[in-house]
Amino acid sequence: EISSLDEQSADAFNFLRQIEIEDILQHFDLLKNIPKFPIMDYQDYSPLEVAASCRTYWNLPRGPIKNLTNLLESKGLIIFPLDGAADEYDGFSFWTSSGHPLVFINVNMPADRYRFTLAHELGHLVMHSKGGLDIENQANLFALHFLVPDQDIKHQLRNINFSSLKDLKRTWGVSIQALGYKAKHLGFINDLNAIYTKLYNNRYSKTNEPVTLPKEQPQLLYMLCRSFFESLNYSLDEFCRLVNLNKNEAKSIYRVSDEDIEYKNFIKNVKASDFNHLKK
Repeated sequence: EISSLDEQSADAFNFLRQIEIEDILQHFDLLKNIPKFPIMDYQDYSPLEVAASCRTYWNLPRGPIKNLTNLLESKGLIIFPLDGAADEYDGFSFWTSSGHPLVFINVNMPADRYRFTLAHELGHLVMHSKGGLDIENQANLFALHFLVPDQDIKHQLRNINFSSLKDLKRTWGVSIQALGYKAKHLGFINDLNAIYTKLYNNRYSKTNEPVTLPKEQPQLLYMLCRSFFESLNYSLDEFCRLVNLNKNEAKSIYRVSDEDIEYKNFIKNVKASDFNHLKK
């Protein structure tokens, strides 16, 4: 678990996962046909413009994004969930050498923070392939406007109160804090102190807000791993050699289950004659 590692060991853990995932992805030509990410230089466009362009590029409907994880995985984003990561560890992203977008993310965060972090990393991927200055603030602005476009929510933020913010959190899947920033950005409130005071007075905090949202679960990477057994006819030993892990590590990190292995063994041993009794 990442929480039990020092920073140097955590970096080593993540580096090894990057190498393994690169090896996994090279076996799947189907990923080459997934729609590309829109790449826009942050020096030419503002984070708000890039966020709006992303939604337009992917033809997203107006309003909330119900499941951000499913959306981004459908666009080819590989999400590696870090289960057991330290609380202060959110995530990071990069483009693989084969041109696939990859995000490592702490899945133990509250769902609203997880979604914002995922959108934040999307901002890095589409704006900062060449690096840059002030990129964290830019990615935050991108995430806020990608998840909560001004034109779609501004009519809902007039005359807000703490109760209405909780309702909006359920609708939009972002934190009360993020909604407060959006209200301030649109000129509906002057500062955020009243929101924070209300949180603290109700024994909440910035990392422990009211309203628990359902968590999203990344699936694409594990589906690809299962495909080695179901479609590519790999044995567990062959998969372990591919990712350079022992069997227990492969099962733990990539959730390769005994059922996957049993399915592969069944397919390997089955004969066409076994189905003769089904013929008319």
